[in-house]
Amino acid sequence: MIGAEQRQTEAGAQIRVAIVDDHPVLRDGLASLLDGDPDMAVVATGGTASDAARLLASPDIDVPVLDVRLGQASGFESLGDAVRDVPRPPVAVL
Repeated sequence: MIGAEQRQTEAGAQIRVAIVDDHPVLRDGLASLLDGDPDMAVVATGGTASDAARLLASPDIDVPVLDVRLGQASGFESLGDAVRDVPRPPVAVL
């Protein structure tokens, strides 16, 4: 995945989170905060609507966290497209 960081986790041991935000400070800060929780692992990050679409289609993510505004695009648009294609877990939208 372009712009995504991945780490291996034991299946079911942690909640696998993906963060998509076009502001690196917010994205990296949130990733650092969530990684501090032993029950969570940030397995991917991205900064664009295309990153969001790719990550929402991934079966390796339990909870995606999306920014409402991704540059000129919207996290809601990416979410809407993904919901039509496959069932998704709960999504947090910033």
